[in-house]
Amino acid sequence: MEAASAETWTYDGATWARLTDAGPRRRFPQLMFDSAAGGVLLYGGFDREPSNELWRLRGSAWERLFPAAP
Repeated sequence: MEAASAETWTYDGATWARLTDAGPRRRFPQLMFDSAAGGVLLYGGFDREPSNELWRLRGSAWERLFPAAP
């Protein structure tokens, strides 16, 4: 089975760049852009077990939305 990854990359139309804020480590998460939420949303996926976490990437920083961060 593939290893989970926490890497996040951006593309500006010419160059790929790796973000320093790696974000959540997941295999097979669902991602979408949501203009109302102001960024990219990441839901679920697997690390060691299935996840129900919801994360938002705004700019270059990840923020956990659900369950609320401690």
